[in-house]
Amino acid sequence: MTDLGEKSNVKRTTVMLIALAVAIAYSLALTLCVLLVRNTDNTSTANTSSTSSQPIDSIGTDGASSNIDSSGQFNSPLDWSSVNSMESSGGSSSESTESQNSSDENTSSEAETPYTKPFTAAIWYSFEDLNFVGYSTVEFKQAIDKMFDDAVTLGCDAVIVQVRPFADALYYSNYFPHSSILSGTQGVDPGYDALDYMVKAAHNRDLQIHAWLNPYRVTLWTDDYNSLSNDHIVRKWMTDDNSANDRNVLKWESRLYFNPAILEVHDLILNGVREIVKNYDVDGIHIDDYFYPSTTPVGDDFDKPEYNTYVKNGGKLSLGDWRRNNVSTLVSGIYRVIKDIDSSVVFGVSPAYNISKDGIDDNYQKKYADLKKWMSTAGYIDYIVPQLYFGYNYSKFEITYDYLLNLWMSMPRHKNMKIYIGLAAYKIGDAQADLASGEWIADDDILARQTIDAMQIGCDGVMIFNYSTIMSADELTTAQRENLKEVLNNDPR
Repeated sequence: MTDLGEKSNVKRTTVMLIALAVAIAYSLALTLCVLLVRNTDNTSTANTSSTSSQPIDSIGTDGASSNIDSSGQFNSPLDWSSVNSMESSGGSSSESTESQNSSDENTSSEAETPYTKPFTAAIWYSFEDLNFVGYSTVEFKQAIDKMFDDAVTLGCDAVIVQVRPFADALYYSNYFPHSSILSGTQGVDPGYDALDYMVKAAHNRDLQIHAWLNPYRVTLWTDDYNSLSNDHIVRKWMTDDNSANDRNVLKWESRLYFNPAILEVHDLILNGVREIVKNYDVDGIHIDDYFYPSTTPVGDDFDKPEYNTYVKNGGKLSLGDWRRNNVSTLVSGIYRVIKDIDSSVVFGVSPAYNISKDGIDDNYQKKYADLKKWMSTAGYIDYIVPQLYFGYNYSKFEITYDYLLNLWMSMPRHKNMKIYIGLAAYKIGDAQADLASGEWIADDDILARQTIDAMQIGCDGVMIFNYSTIMSADELTTAQRENLKEVLNNDPR
């Protein structure tokens, strides 16, 4: 009986311990659920609060735009009344909200990513260099192999390749038609993926490759949208039954430009960047100096309807600040799209030479590019390449190479910001260059000296514009190239 009693006690004790363990586990699980719910509520509240207090151009936590300033005014830099579906072009306007990131949001330390892909020298390959009309696939590949071999021989470690010159593509795109510079006719498949091969050819030679885009430019020689391929998004906008998208593209200087004030345009540009970074192993995305048209500066009427809508909705910015905000919104949007996919891919801009400490310069006043902001604030660009396309003997001192070099190097830059200098190989042998200074026909070492000066003052490298001119076989260019080659292969820093 004693043994049976002890066994019974053991059983009761075991049952009680199991019940106690179950109760404790249930209590812990219940407590954890409560904490998780409270944390979710707090996070949601915090997000809502921070969104409502963010300045203009910000994104709400639900993916919608939140563009209310501290006074409660609606201050979108874009014409939100012109937002249209991207379904016709294969895009999704719901993804476009990256284009509305606020300037303040992009100044956070989280937005600043380390620059992981420095290089010393690069060549720009423009659409003129890449005219492969009539080339077979084999001939195209042979041409690219030689062009990239030439870059290596010169001492370059990067190539900047113009893959979207006129809202068309040297790659397979869901948003832009095939470029005419490959097949001869816009919209016609050349039979090969040019960018895919160029990426492989570059990396096989230990060259970085940056995809160079012109975000706003649609045409260069005509303002007739009927000249575009039938599948071009611009032609679709202009010929469909939706009059609301007719102002997505504007005529200026006998050219067509995407309207910088329209959200659907930002959708298109950001989706175009996104597909390149997702589908191709590029090292960088690169844009040049085509912002607002500036050869003949745009007047107030260029985007007046959109600005009037902005003011009507309570916007307080001046026309100039509003335009600069439109461009800055796109630039920061491109940066974020890239980093969300691959933080190691860098984003660079190559503006014209103009800059000033007081904002009285063409980039700021006519192209509406706030370069100082992009350089000094994280979340816009990783590198900048001012086009210092002048020699040492220009008659106006403030446009001489050494003056401009020192001016650009004096501009504030955030800690991970790189600066490269754009050099003008295309001026070699031009007697009329720089107001007929004669320098470009008398000297055979201008590019070499400019590279040394840039390196010794602390620049990160140089870019040469462009391939065809630096590789010309004439005697003067050959001498300039050989002198530059010696410098690049013996880093003067």
